[in-house]
Amino acid sequence: MKLPLIINIKKENGNLISTIDSPKQGATNIPVTKTSFAANQLVFEISSLSANYTGKYIDETFEGTFK
Repeated sequence: MKLPLIINIKKENGNLISTIDSPKQGATNIPVTKTSFAANQLVFEISSLSANYTGKYIDETFEGTFK
């Protein structure tokens, strides 16, 4: 089953700050523990869900794996 997620990323004082929304589950503003973007690779971790994502920015979209 595919579950769409929306990641909200902003930059504050040089750091990336993020939250996740899961529209199908009605969940919003789930805190993201760590967010980084370097060499066209996005990585984020959500400690409260024991989950992480790693993806490459290709052709104006991110392709990766959510675990």
